[in-house]
Amino acid sequence: MKRIGIGIIIVIAAIVGLVLVFQSPKAPATEQTVETESDTKMDGQVDQVDSYRIATPDEALSLMDDGALLIDVRTKEEYVTGHIPLSVLLPVDEIASGIEAIAPDKSATIIVYCRSGNRSKRAAYELIDLGYENVFDLGGIISWPYDIEK
Repeated sequence: MKRIGIGIIIVIAAIVGLVLVFQSPKAPATEQTVETESDTKMDGQVDQVDSYRIATPDEALSLMDDGALLIDVRTKEEYVTGHIPLSVLLPVDEIASGIEAIAPDKSATIIVYCRSGNRSKRAAYELIDLGYENVFDLGGIISWPYDIEK
């Protein structure tokens, strides 16, 4: 009877150990990528999966120092109440029609943000679908710890 109890404990411990080993910890923001849906070719092969990356405020500042374009995808009314310095207004509903005028180079580094992160996520997906290669989602201005301007 003792052997059966010890055996059960060993099996349970092994299962718990395996579960813990195969659980992946959440990646830090600097390594997070978000994959968009990939295209499947006629022969069943899948094209390279495109993705945008999540940027922290500090990373966004560094990217901007290196020439990245910061796009506020909120409405004009929201933008005038306060926006991140050096950002360009391009509402999410105008991404497809307006992005080429401000970023004709598809390899340009682009950072998008909105109020809470929902519209910036949508904008990031759309930019990837339009062929932009270096897209970062800053999320919402409500999480921006630095100065904003009006």
